[in-house]
Amino acid sequence: MTEPFIEEAATITRHGERIEINVSPSVLADVISCGTLGWVRHVKGYCGHLEGIKAKAGQAIHAGIAKAIEDRPMSEALAAFSSIYEPAFAALPVDLLPDQAYIPSNLTKLLARWIEMNPPHAREWFRALAIEEALPSRSFEFGNVTVKLIVRPDAVVEDRYGGVRWCDTKTTGWRISDKGWRQDLRLSLQGALYSDAVALRYGARAVLGGWFNAVEIRNLPGGGPTRFKKDGTPMKERTCAEHQGKTYAECAPEHAKFDSLECLHSPERVLQAVHDARDASEKFLRLLASAEPDMLDMNGTAHSECRFCANAAWCQAGRLPSALPSMLKYEPWIVTEGKR
Repeated sequence: MTEPFIEEAATITRHGERIEINVSPSVLADVISCGTLGWVRHVKGYCGHLEGIKAKAGQAIHAGIAKAIEDRPMSEALAAFSSIYEPAFAALPVDLLPDQAYIPSNLTKLLARWIEMNPPHAREWFRALAIEEALPSRSFEFGNVTVKLIVRPDAVVEDRYGGVRWCDTKTTGWRISDKGWRQDLRLSLQGALYSDAVALRYGARAVLGGWFNAVEIRNLPGGGPTRFKKDGTPMKERTCAEHQGKTYAECAPEHAKFDSLECLHSPERVLQAVHDARDASEKFLRLLASAEPDMLDMNGTAHSECRFCANAAWCQAGRLPSALPSMLKYEPWIVTEGKR
């Protein structure tokens, strides 16, 4: 079996009669949004043909930004990105290449621009206390099964007033300026569980909140092949009206879009998130025991999101388990007893 593109989202370990499941908030968010999505992606192990490489891009950018937050040189941040993303991109079949936004050179420019625009003195926080460290979080008991939340933000940071918060990166091919997307991110289960985990770890110093580094994955202009006139002479480079007549090759990094979104949570919101996580964990256990999708919740709370779902065509075709291998890609996101 080939090495999967993305880090496991859950692990299942058996200790005699006891079963321990470590699960990330992203799995629970999928389960809440749509039972079918949770079953296909996290139980059967199938995702869209380009979903894995897009997740790998996000993982690589996470790693590069984490290095930057740690105040390592830009060269180390870019090397961390390249070591994760470039081998995965090189392994893609030629007929499954993503759009230009996911070309390694384009993502490298995006990451470098983020680092340039976020030097230590310009960040929202004072210093990093922990980098990509799994924080102790909640565990739920269901008979002989224990479900443990694994909460791992990019960084735990100290703000400029001595409080402790979290910092995490969110990449998207959508517009980060979209008000609905920003609101969903601020109200996300993941952010509230981050706040809960920081509070459990740091006690009275913790602030129930943090920051999402929102990064828009978009194709930066310029850098394409030289265009030629009919007589064979090179055409004049296009200039950018937005940046005072600079060529696109000169101003490409200035078209990168990212933002820092502050999220603050009330104690009641955090307690509700813990309650939701328990309910989602119980639902996840039911999905693990489901052999067929007939009884699964097809839409959940994501009615308006189905058009973006990689499983939409499979659902429209009747949700036949036998059709999964031909319509989606086997990319298991769960590790069972150390083996995929």
